Amino acid sequence: MDLGRLQGLRRLLFFANQIGTKTGDDLNFITSLNNCSNLEQLSFQSNVLRGPLPDSISNLSTKIRLLSLGTNQIYGTIPIGIGNLVNTQIMDLGFNYLTGNIPATIGKLNQLRELYLARNSLSGEIPSSIGNNLTQLLKISLGTNNLSGSIPPSFENCQNLQQLTLHNNNLVGMIPKQLFSLSSLTLGLFLNQNFLGGFLPSEVGNLTSIVTLRISDNKLSGHIPESLGNCLNLKFLYMNGNHFEGKIPNSINSLRGLELLDLSRNNLSGEIPEYLGLFPLLILNLSFNQLEGQVPRDGVFGNLSGISVVGNRNLCGGIVELELPPCIQQKKTTSISIKVIIPVIIGSLLLLLVLLCIFLMYYRRKVLNLQREGASNSFLTECNALRNLRHRNLVKIITSCSTTDFQGNDFKALVFEFMPNGSLEEWLHSEVDEQQLEFIRLTFIQRLNVAIDVASALDYLHHHCQPQIVHCDLKPSNVLLDDDMIARVADFGIAKIFSATFCDSAQSQPNSAAIKGSIGYVAPEYGMGVEVSVQGDVYSYGVLLLEMLTSKRPTDDMFQNGLTLHTYAEMALPNHVMSIVDPLMVLEDNDETLNRAGKSNSLSKLQECLVSAIRVGVTCSAEAPTKRMTMNEVVTELYHIRDCYEGPRSNSDHGKICV
Repeated sequence: MDLGRLQGLRRLLFFANQIGTKTGDDLNFITSLNNCSNLEQLSFQSNVLRGPLPDSISNLSTKIRLLSLGTNQIYGTIPIGIGNLVNTQIMDLGFNYLTGNIPATIGKLNQLRELYLARNSLSGEIPSSIGNNLTQLLKISLGTNNLSGSIPPSFENCQNLQQLTLHNNNLVGMIPKQLFSLSSLTLGLFLNQNFLGGFLPSEVGNLTSIVTLRISDNKLSGHIPESLGNCLNLKFLYMNGNHFEGKIPNSINSLRGLELLDLSRNNLSGEIPEYLGLFPLLILNLSFNQLEGQVPRDGVFGNLSGISVVGNRNLCGGIVELELPPCIQQKKTTSISIKVIIPVIIGSLLLLLVLLCIFLMYYRRKVLNLQREGASNSFLTECNALRNLRHRNLVKIITSCSTTDFQGNDFKALVFEFMPNGSLEEWLHSEVDEQQLEFIRLTFIQRLNVAIDVASALDYLHHHCQPQIVHCDLKPSNVLLDDDMIARVADFGIAKIFSATFCDSAQSQPNSAAIKGSIGYVAPEYGMGVEVSVQGDVYSYGVLLLEMLTSKRPTDDMFQNGLTLHTYAEMALPNHVMSIVDPLMVLEDNDETLNRAGKSNSLSKLQECLVSAIRVGVTCSAEAPTKRMTMNEVVTELYHIRDCYEGPRSNSDHGKICV
């Protein structure tokens, strides 16, 4: 069919399909569209189109407002003539394989509101024409490319900008203070994983409405500015992996809405402020600094999985589970008190042995079949992996057992904390009658909370663990639920620990021996001999998330002839997600909507958030590891989705979309 004959064509929307031959000339049809002088919207997002972006794209109708070709296999450069499409409001070329520079002519698109070029291989400097001319911009996404040079100060002209994403590039120089004149920045400023240096300008305090600020993994130095306390809407603050020094400023006390604060891997000194215990923090990471003094006990400090203070040599006190030395008292210990203490210690040890026996009676055990090849190694691996891990979303190991059975065979077992609500597998796929159904179905928000819990656990293992750990076998049966339906990741029997000792011992083993997992959840690159990596866990997580939302196993009989859970979900985006999600989840959330007084989450709001959640699952389970998100990004995105779904609705929120 010659599309060029459709001269009255206004909208051509084929997003989220399997269009493309992968032959390298899939985009030639764009040339025929040059005759469609009334074309306003063109979207082939989330297909399998392969080939270079033709120069003829510059000759499309000047009436075009939407140009969306993201998430395909488009390579080559962006044509200079792209600037001819002067009425374009949304341009999405992200998640492709584009190379070369961003053409300065893109600055001619002065009606542009959203520009997405993230996750390509674009290089060169960011054109100053973007800031000078595109004053209507609301969102700019240029992250995960190879962009270099400094951040253009001309961004200060984008006075409507709500989100600026420049992370994971090769940007250098100081952060221009003009950037912080953008009081419109509400959704977030993402400058992490670059090579930015110098001080953090005090003008950062002008971002009074910003929700997320990520400047982690750069080369920033100096003191944290007191003006940061003016950013009263901050929920997520990442400053880790820099060279900040001095004390944590008292002005942080004003940020009473903080849910995540990461100041790890800096040179901060002084004591930990007690006011941090008054915040609604879910995650507080102060590890690998030079902090000293007593660790508070209130708030997040009482939650072992929410706090990390390792790598600070002079800390003391805190909750017992932190295993820090007690703070030194001024009074000297007398010989009499020592005589009293020794019997008390001995008595405590005896009591501990008694309690251990009780635990063995009342706590679930994981028993290993030592006849299976590699079982002993699996046992040792799991012991090593779990011994020093402390996180609220990781299953807690009580002890280990080793003995012989009545036949003289070796018997080894791990004793875990009992999880009364069983596994996620049981909740998603239990076969029950109608009378029991109401007790085991999970609402959308429950599934989202479980997804956040699991993502937080993996984020901890991947980015906050010393040494780094890759789980290697994430699946619903390895996600357990406690009394409060908080998810705990379990089963580290095949975990790979990235330490020098492990790697040295692993070199003598065949590579295939270290690649394990469960069918349907294993990353495809493992089958080609690629080494185990955190991206393999991300793939498994993506499959798990899609399974949670659809209640379909990746090994379901319907997935044949190239159809997978990933492609099944991808094809449903964005308009058909309600046809693939678990109907019990939708039914339950509708019931909650009707029963909730004063806070109504409409079906359309549920659909918007489901689209965003499924998009996370699809991205995480992408075939190419470089296309997948990091677990850090997943946690942030899922928190945004939950806030969008549960947050109070007002007139100003009308039409807000979870993105």
